[in-house]
Amino acid sequence: MAYYIVQRKDLEIMKKNSIITFYLGNIKIRVALNGFWKDSYKLDSPIHSHTNFECHVLLKGNACFETEEKNILLQQNDSVLVFPDIFHRFRDQDKDSIILSFSFSASASGIKTKQDYYSQLFADQKGQRDLIVFQQNHIISEYLKQILTKIYSQKLFAQEEIRALLLLTFAQIFSFIAPKGNDEEYLENEYTEYDARLSIIEEYFNEYYMESITLGELSRLLNLSEKQTDRIIKKAYGTGFKQRLSRVRLKNAQELLKNTDLEIRIVAQQSGYQSYNGFYLAFRKQYECTPQEYREQQVKCSL
Repeated sequence: MAYYIVQRKDLEIMKKNSIITFYLGNIKIRVALNGFWKDSYKLDSPIHSHTNFECHVLLKGNACFETEEKNILLQQNDSVLVFPDIFHRFRDQDKDSIILSFSFSASASGIKTKQDYYSQLFADQKGQRDLIVFQQNHIISEYLKQILTKIYSQKLFAQEEIRALLLLTFAQIFSFIAPKGNDEEYLENEYTEYDARLSIIEEYFNEYYMESITLGELSRLLNLSEKQTDRIIKKAYGTGFKQRLSRVRLKNAQELLKNTDLEIRIVAQQSGYQSYNGFYLAFRKQYECTPQEYREQQVKCSL
């Protein structure tokens, strides 16, 4: 796969969209896009530390990653996650090596979830870890390469594509750093790729139902085939893409008919329907009444 290599001189371009925030369970993650960069090589870089987490991925070549207590030889497609306040540096690298690095913060979001992912991954592990190495993880490498191709994109949904890829990347990373209990407990606690993809799907429907969205477009965001994407949607909602989109649109139409005096034609437009007839037929099929009849019923119920 061809991918764009971010040079430091280009970082100014990214400042207007420099921070992407998203959630995995009750973990709030903030990634600085203007901290997404690569160096062809860093011969004997000075030892340093950061207040945030930092992730380095060796896209090509070999390199030695050094902390105050460890020396680790990294090979192509190896990744290393460095915890905050850990002094580290690269040394003795191949001159043709390529390292991609980015920083991020992770905090408790306050969102109530079945599992307290933040405590399991971070709060309960505080002071017990300095770094984690993911050996030969091609999946993380490929996700990050794709992010690099999209950082400068001006096309519609480019930011959403980056956010989707980051969700998948961090689902991979967090599955590695999750504490291992027995297999049953681990599988229950792990935030899986399925969970990450479902979060993307939910956000996609909720944010863009008013627009002309397609299964193909959503599949590209998830880096899946249309069949794979539709399978996830059916597993989560019991219906396919078109039926789920129709459900979200009609639910919005219900709210507008009930709580506003907007013309029904405007309700149709604001619910994502390009034609009044299409909206009318879909609404009547779903609720066995016309939009006008539904509005009149709601008025009677409120009296």
